[in-house]
Amino acid sequence: MNLQEWCAKVEDLVVPLRIQYWNMQVGLPYDEKKIGELEQQNAKYAEEFLKTWNEPEDLVDDCIGSVASAKTYKLSLEFNDLHSKAVVSKKHSFKDKPVTWQTWRQFAATASDKARKDVFDEFVTLTKPLAENAQKRFDVIVKLAREHDTDPLDSYCRGHRMPFAKLREVIEELRDGVKKEFGKQFAHYAQELFGRSPTYFDDFYVVRNKLYDKVSMPKLDPIASVQATLKGMGFNPAGVHVDAEDRPGKYASPFMMGIHVPKDIRLSYKPENPFNDLNSVYHEYGHCIHHRVIDPKLPYWTRNIMSSGLAETFSIFFDKMLVNPIFLQDLGFTDEQIDDLVQRTRFQELYGAAFYCANSLFKFDFWEKNVAVADAAPLYAKRVKQCMGVDIPGEYWLLHHILPESLVTVPSYMLAEMQVANLHAQYAQKHGERWWTSKECGQELHALMRPGSDSPAANFSKISAKQLVKNLTHA
Repeated sequence: MNLQEWCAKVEDLVVPLRIQYWNMQVGLPYDEKKIGELEQQNAKYAEEFLKTWNEPEDLVDDCIGSVASAKTYKLSLEFNDLHSKAVVSKKHSFKDKPVTWQTWRQFAATASDKARKDVFDEFVTLTKPLAENAQKRFDVIVKLAREHDTDPLDSYCRGHRMPFAKLREVIEELRDGVKKEFGKQFAHYAQELFGRSPTYFDDFYVVRNKLYDKVSMPKLDPIASVQATLKGMGFNPAGVHVDAEDRPGKYASPFMMGIHVPKDIRLSYKPENPFNDLNSVYHEYGHCIHHRVIDPKLPYWTRNIMSSGLAETFSIFFDKMLVNPIFLQDLGFTDEQIDDLVQRTRFQELYGAAFYCANSLFKFDFWEKNVAVADAAPLYAKRVKQCMGVDIPGEYWLLHHILPESLVTVPSYMLAEMQVANLHAQYAQKHGERWWTSKECGQELHALMRPGSDSPAANFSKISAKQLVKNLTHA
């Protein structure tokens, strides 16, 4: 069997596997036994690849991940269940059911300050099962990686085409650039939203929802809006399956899943807040359209395997259009609405930068110092204090939807933000202030998306936080 034949067999296998995971994440019936069988078959193919080939490197790393997934899929299923079965409030309910971590954001969007504190304080005491699960998964994955002479940070940096020293440098550059302005803005908005100084249970996702509670905006269908924007740039948004149902077992965060790239691309979100719904749909549709336009003739690995930084670049590209005053004007917002919305969104972005710098530096420490999951809370609290100026129970990291589920990942959002800040500035200079109406601009963006993991945007080795810091602080 040659590599092309191997890829065809693997793709035939992973498509039904992804469908099962999709069903699980959106709260539809799924077959745990079938997931196990497919994971084991996928692992066998991955092991065969690792014995036969040592390139391309992206596929090597992916096969290591596939073997690890087969060894840990039961733990992953268990971790998913723990969010709704172990992290459960005894004091408060949402829609007549106890609040769980899966419904925390929706609950917190309308709950009183005291109720949010009660639930947050409860939840951080319930993280032990999450920690035990995460440690077991990490142990298996890291052991396997080391057997193939790699580790989480090496694999991550290789995927982003950048050395680790550069990665740390740009995250620290961003942290230092936004910290002062973030502290100032956090104090202002905590006073406005809660009538007090910032505190630990004002987490990013709660503030993001509360921030837009009183925002006035025109009635917009998020899906219709983003599709119109894409058409204006020359993209064809048809063919993306959207699931907007609010099922009890549905994953709390919006997400996109490429079932069969570029043929079958799906988007899931749960309505939370009108503007956040708009933002989430623009973000996830960015993922979707990226995967929809990838050249179907490319090899399996070039279509399916890409760094999280590259993947996030095109989703963030579209959601950041919603902070552009002229774009908002084109959507029908009034000048008064735009002024208020842009200020609030800039604060949200500042919060995201400070929060994800803390998360990123924590993960660097975690892997560099080989910290046990059970011992990591003080380290996380230290990084949050350093980057955000807030004292937080460090166990919160185990409740976050990325930190305990992935090995690194979190810096990708900041790398993508930097990439997008540069792209938006370039397009505005070249195509004018309404660059999103330019078919030529759309063609340039299409050209960045179409090569999959071979895109020029996949190389982060020369990235800088300078333009992003300028955007966020008006420096």
